[in-house]
Amino acid sequence: SSGNPARNLGFGLDANGGEVLLFDSVANGGALLDSVNFGPQLTDFSIGRQADGTWGLCQPSFGSGNSSKPVATGETLRINEWLASGAPAAPDDFLELYNPDPVPAAMGGLYLSDAPDGSPARHLIAPLSYIGPGGYFSFKADGNTNAGPEHLNFGLSPSAGSIGLFAPDLRLIDRVVYGPQTTGVSQ
Repeated sequence: SSGNPARNLGFGLDANGGEVLLFDSVANGGALLDSVNFGPQLTDFSIGRQADGTWGLCQPSFGSGNSSKPVATGETLRINEWLASGAPAAPDDFLELYNPDPVPAAMGGLYLSDAPDGSPARHLIAPLSYIGPGGYFSFKADGNTNAGPEHLNFGLSPSAGSIGLFAPDLRLIDRVVYGPQTTGVSQ
């Protein structure tokens, strides 16, 4: 409702991720009171405080207590598709993950790499990042992390390469090795 300032903040949040900061009033010194960083979000879910004080996936509950939702750890996520040689009409290389679980899966804290043998921790996926049940999420493999959490800090080689998905402790979850790529064709 546009007449209720509690529901109309004058800004929106990016579904691909960002940051929310809460500051004290200027009269009280303007100190940072709380903050949360988040990655890709799911439609019809919210991020909220869990019973233990950490942030997590919730059922939206404006004006009432937070209702936590079950989340898979991300250990069953799979590398599903990639494009390493974009065409003029679709120049952005991408790397897509798939969630086979019947519940949302947490991607936050996992690693993606284009050099899994030597640098498994190449790109840390932003905290509070999720893929829906049976869903997909595509990261842009453009090396432009300043553009948002959906951008990887590496590109994919069109001549040949390897892609790895790793757990927070750097255990391998999934890996693909590919040969020469055709421009404008994903695998």
